Amino acid sequence: MLIYFILYGLLILGAAVCFETGALPDKQRAKKVFCVIGFISIALFMSLRHPSSGLDIISRDEKIGYYDMFTYISKIPLKKCFTIHLANYENGYIVLNKLLSFISKSPQILIAFCGILQSACVFTLIYKTSKKPFLSTIIYLALPCFLINLSGLRQSIAISLTLIALLMIKEKKLIKFILLILLAYTMHESSLIFIIAYPIYYVKQSAIWKFFSVVSIPTVYIFREPLFKVLSKIFKDDATTQDTGAFTLFFVFTLMYIFLIVFTNKKSSLANGCANLFYVACLCQAFGGLYDTVLRVTYYFMISAIIGIPEILSKDSGDGVTLDYKYRTFFSVILSIVFIGYALYIFNDGVGNYPVQWFKTNPYVFFWQNP
Repeated sequence: MLIYFILYGLLILGAAVCFETGALPDKQRAKKVFCVIGFISIALFMSLRHPSSGLDIISRDEKIGYYDMFTYISKIPLKKCFTIHLANYENGYIVLNKLLSFISKSPQILIAFCGILQSACVFTLIYKTSKKPFLSTIIYLALPCFLINLSGLRQSIAISLTLIALLMIKEKKLIKFILLILLAYTMHESSLIFIIAYPIYYVKQSAIWKFFSVVSIPTVYIFREPLFKVLSKIFKDDATTQDTGAFTLFFVFTLMYIFLIVFTNKKSSLANGCANLFYVACLCQAFGGLYDTVLRVTYYFMISAIIGIPEILSKDSGDGVTLDYKYRTFFSVILSIVFIGYALYIFNDGVGNYPVQWFKTNPYVFFWQNP
């Protein structure tokens, strides 16, 4: 657990130097410096880990892990990588492995690439959209879409690309958005669902919609079993329910969504758009306790919280929020403490459907050590 305290220590120290000491009076420069510190810290954390820190990295039992598969792909001719059927891997991911093998034959380069990519994408999004980069970072570290980077390398890459796609939604660049989703699809097919994010982001929120959305989330959860049976027949006939125990995260998500819509009004397009996307994450999480594959969809939409929540707590939010100015700093501090505590609890003991036994977040081992 020491590495996690060091990681948070670096982020807190970086935030203090950039935003509180006055050493960097220019706000934009302070933001840039913090994002660089955050990028380097998390990229190193992800890139230097031993393959045992992550469940799907090393081969176990009859399941071949990403490490061994990288070695196998490195021996395949590049031309064949575009058409070969290999396990359940998408061909874009196979080609990426082959290209990385030209740089190094060590599978560690794959872990390093994924760590650098996801860190670069998340801090690009934070730098360009967040008004509270430290809080955005803290929320991100507490979400399962960060934890999946430790194990699901294919989906980690796809999520990273959808982070930039979210930025394209905000900037109304539809063509680039579609191209990014198609690229993410070649890494992990589940990312195709994020294509609906563009229209959902721009749904206008009204008082009636806010009431309906809040009521619908627990309603879907209560009737999740019969709803799942109907949906499974439409999308997947052989889907069977299973008790994954994901209620805790569903409850947390519901509270986060209520916080988003209560303190946001129609003048804040960014906060409204992020709330719309997070609503989808809540609905998906309602089914997460029955069928863990649904959680793969949730990853893409939950990331909107790292932008939406800081947006309504910023001193510069103006008329875009209904939360009184004097309470914004208070909530920022409280939420930072809560999310740090929540994340450390997950890293140590696991919670809900995200136990240590799945992601293997603890113990953290460097790649040069013997686990």
